[in-house]
Amino acid sequence: MIKFLRIVIVDDQPNIRKDLRLMLETMEGVVVVAEAVSVRNAAEVITATSPDLVFMDIDLGDGLCFDLLEQLQPLSFRVIFLTGYGEYAIRAIKCGALDYLLKPAALEEVRLAVSRAWDITPVSPEQWRLTRQQCLERSFVERIALPAVGHWHLLPLSEILYAEGTHGTVVHMAGGDHHKTIKSLADIEKMLPETEFIRVHQSYLVNLRHIKTYYKRGEIQLSCGICVPVSARRRESVEHFLRNEKVGI
Repeated sequence: MIKFLRIVIVDDQPNIRKDLRLMLETMEGVVVVAEAVSVRNAAEVITATSPDLVFMDIDLGDGLCFDLLEQLQPLSFRVIFLTGYGEYAIRAIKCGALDYLLKPAALEEVRLAVSRAWDITPVSPEQWRLTRQQCLERSFVERIALPAVGHWHLLPLSEILYAEGTHGTVVHMAGGDHHKTIKSLADIEKMLPETEFIRVHQSYLVNLRHIKTYYKRGEIQLSCGICVPVSARRRESVEHFLRNEKVGI
């Protein structure tokens, strides 16, 4: 059990490092043990200080943070990305179930990110490789990483039938597997492409590819035969979405 977070800030912009340090120094239970400005410098600093949490810029002067993560495998620390990148990078970070701050970050955003860091586990190789691939190649999202108790699920989007948030959050797969995650349904919705997944109910998020039949009484049948409800207040938006996608309702 971590009693306080030892933090390293990795960013090649002095003003970003200064502002972040000042914000972190106002918080209880955290201490900034070092700063770094490059991949090479950060590798040395992190190895020497063994931090619990690293705030890490994506694009450093002598390379990308992914080069640094490659050198430091297996990772023993948590990561919060600092980025000024566009939506494609943010989508990649979310799909890896990683945390990020869009620069310049406000105090409350930093405070919230630190509070989440107490509970998250260090980044797995699969998580950062997934993020790296999709961030660098700007590729279409193919998998997402979902945290569970003590492990991670890396799930192909094409095989997700639906996600359910009735008693905890469970993702149901085409092969019959069911994966519990500590993420909320709202968190998962933000990670998924809006053109492929649709929220049909407060407790249900479905994969458009697996919709077999839409019943106007307020129900959707999926390719596996299971039916999920469509709430009255979402019915109009679901029908509009399906018409635009030309799935034949």
